[in-house]
Amino acid sequence: MFSRLDINIFILILIPIFFSLSNVDWIYGNLGMTDHWIAYNFFQDFFHEQVINAGQFPYKFTRVSNHLYGYLVHKIFPPIPAYYFYFFSLFYCVVMCFYITIRKLFNKHVAIITSIMLCCYTHFHGPLSFESMYQNYTSMAYFMVSIMFAVLAAKQQRFKLYLFLSGVFYASSIHQLLYIMYLPSLILIYTAINHINNKNPLLESIKWFLLGAITITLIFSAISYIAQGMTFFLFVQFIQTLFFVEATAMDVTYWKPLWKTLWDAKSTWLIYLSSIIGILAILVILLKKKLDDKYCFTCFTLIVSFELALLIHLIQHAFSRTMAMGYDYIIYPLLPFLFITIAVFYSFLSKNTQQTNGNRLVAYALLISILPLVTGITNPIEQKTSNWIYQQTLEIETFFDEKGN
Repeated sequence: MFSRLDINIFILILIPIFFSLSNVDWIYGNLGMTDHWIAYNFFQDFFHEQVINAGQFPYKFTRVSNHLYGYLVHKIFPPIPAYYFYFFSLFYCVVMCFYITIRKLFNKHVAIITSIMLCCYTHFHGPLSFESMYQNYTSMAYFMVSIMFAVLAAKQQRFKLYLFLSGVFYASSIHQLLYIMYLPSLILIYTAINHINNKNPLLESIKWFLLGAITITLIFSAISYIAQGMTFFLFVQFIQTLFFVEATAMDVTYWKPLWKTLWDAKSTWLIYLSSIIGILAILVILLKKKLDDKYCFTCFTLIVSFELALLIHLIQHAFSRTMAMGYDYIIYPLLPFLFITIAVFYSFLSKNTQQTNGNRLVAYALLISILPLVTGITNPIEQKTSNWIYQQTLEIETFFDEKGN
């Protein structure tokens, strides 16, 4: 993946450390998030049924890929180091895979700038993503790895191995069912990038991707059966999700018209703005007949993949009343496509800027991205919670120790 030592990797490693020095509480969210602590329940005791949320146990357990990773981490480390390892390992996984993906698609300059932007985007790591122990975080990490391997398969040798791994991580991500909607966008990215690079056989590509997805699903099914006697865990989640969607669709206090989501889900502002710019870029590429140009074709494909994923959200929200745009944590899975699109915009900007000004752009982007967190303007929370989290975690650990004894 890297031909030589890449200093940008060290920059990305240092950013979360810099955040921690600036704001000790930046990785903690608001108090009392129920699903956050339900996940922590399974991190502590994965192999016994939990009494939670009036009979919601089967539905909550079906996020096996999230709970299993958390369980393994908490078995290796004590509770507080485990929390930090869990959070930072997923943070670095998303950011590093995003960096590698953008570097392969464009260049190091575009990759580092947009990766820094992603690092500093509070909807990525703040409480609006429904806390780090919620399945959003692990599923995004798995999905970002899947996108990275799909791009590598389209541009490098050993495409069978990369597609197998892409299938493995995509199947791991759909334990948060929202990621099923993004399969068309993932296929589009691979197919288009492959078309202008490796030209791998389509049937072979499908075969190896499916092989990876089926293999890991069988493994998770076996683990699920051993842990809770539940073989078809994804089917259970799918059925209970349908009941949940039907119930919330009739609840006027839960579902909101699309125009109201602009005030309730603040992350939609950047999404809608990027979508508008993306549509304009698509029209420009089509009107100027630039699809024969490899760079323009790549940009066109990446923007269309984002627009397609967003369109599915909009259709579901408008016609199925599934609140697909009504809450930040529901919109959260769109972030990989959103920031890939932002990388497209920045690549165009840097491509059409002289080198001297390009160096200034780097400095400006770093300043603009990091300054808000340093000054506390976008502090994810307004009160210190690290001590509270520490006390709560110790109490939960003590409870499970006593339960085990």
